[in-house]
Amino acid sequence: LFEVISVPLGQPATPGVYYRHWRTVAFDGCSSLAVPDHERNRAWLGSVSYRFGAQSYPALQLMTLCETGTRGLLAAYFGPRDQGESALARRLSDRLTVGMLVLADRAFDDAGLLADITGQGAQFLVRSKANRRLPVLALLPDGSYLSRIANLSVRVIEAELTARAADGSSTHGTYRLLTTLTDHHTDPADRLIRLYHER
Repeated sequence: LFEVISVPLGQPATPGVYYRHWRTVAFDGCSSLAVPDHERNRAWLGSVSYRFGAQSYPALQLMTLCETGTRGLLAAYFGPRDQGESALARRLSDRLTVGMLVLADRAFDDAGLLADITGQGAQFLVRSKANRRLPVLALLPDGSYLSRIANLSVRVIEAELTARAADGSSTHGTYRLLTTLTDHHTDPADRLIRLYHER
């Protein structure tokens, strides 16, 4: 029943559903779903160990693919927590289509997952881990640069962010975004930085 009703909901005029001609979608997960402490559940899910012992109940990890403008679910997968978010997202990559642009956080910058996304004909705008070092192949006028991850040509956008708290204090940080949208004329860096936050 879920697979029958899990279809895109937004229309082209629905706010937040499209960036240019791509439908924006996002991977996201949750790993805090406890299930009954039953022998069959433990056999499938195992137990989660912490510094002071095992978790009381087995836990599921949920991975979803959703439409960003409506938050409508397009696909979902439940599995053991030890598989990791990228591995679970790869199980959903066959639901991507040519007309989609995937927005995802830094847990999803795995080269295998990015290859799966482009293999389906979709595009991506994904935050990269801070410790990932990429070669600079060409500098672009908007401050972004072209690079490669395995066999993928990507564009890297570095964004300086400032968050201000209610007490007036501020925190600064840098985001590194990876995208297959390599033309800085049609997809300027500042526009993609704003788009990423619709995730």
